[in-house]
Amino acid sequence: FAHGELVMYGMYAGVIASRNFGIDPLLILPLSFLLLALVGAAQYQIVFRHFVGHATLQQLLAAIGCALVLQMIAQIIFGADTRTATSTFTGQYVVFGPFFLSQAQIVAFAIAVAATLAVELTLRLTTWGKAVRAVADDLEAAEVVGVNSTSVNIGAFALAAGLAGI
Repeated sequence: FAHGELVMYGMYAGVIASRNFGIDPLLILPLSFLLLALVGAAQYQIVFRHFVGHATLQQLLAAIGCALVLQMIAQIIFGADTRTATSTFTGQYVVFGPFFLSQAQIVAFAIAVAATLAVELTLRLTTWGKAVRAVADDLEAAEVVGVNSTSVNIGAFALAAGLAGI
């Protein structure tokens, strides 16, 4: 539930970079990823770690609570007015057969594909990825073989939140 709010914070990072510093929002993506990864890790530590192994309804209610808190913080800081950010690709379009695509859409698609491939390769080819899959499959069995489920969960929350930020 709170992922939409994390996406919003990633977008505000781009708006702030564009308006206040004249930086293209696409260039701020790595920083946005890192900042929101920290938010995700904090969310896990403050809220979600208390609900590991509990009923799904409790986890769902905690997520809704996080979403509401993040919404209210954003409204206090940024207000309710809409914001826009201009990019290098703003106003540039490509005609591809019967499709009319903005270059910003094409770049966003390419970034999404690259991020998806990076996550897939990370989960398949790294020791941490194996640990994530083990914890997701069976928490107790993963802990028995020496996987630190707390650090894996913190990393997974950080990764998910960071990806929402881009």
